[in-house]
Amino acid sequence: MVTTKLNSNPYISCTEVEGAMYAFPSIKLPDKLVKDPKIKGKAPDLFYCLKLLEEEGIMTVPGSGFVQ
Repeated sequence: MVTTKLNSNPYISCTEVEGAMYAFPSIKLPDKLVKDPKIKGKAPDLFYCLKLLEEEGIMTVPGSGFVQ
């Protein structure tokens, strides 16, 4: 169910979740966000994860933390 829902978004792709509590979606960040001056030296995916936590209460881990 999680994989189906994530893959229904054109900006997200995710491999099938197989018996774990984790999903590893890949999110295509818009160029506007990647070039946003508010990022201030943070990796764009870290900035996005922090915004998700602050605004929606959703905890995520940026791919850059896994050198991805």
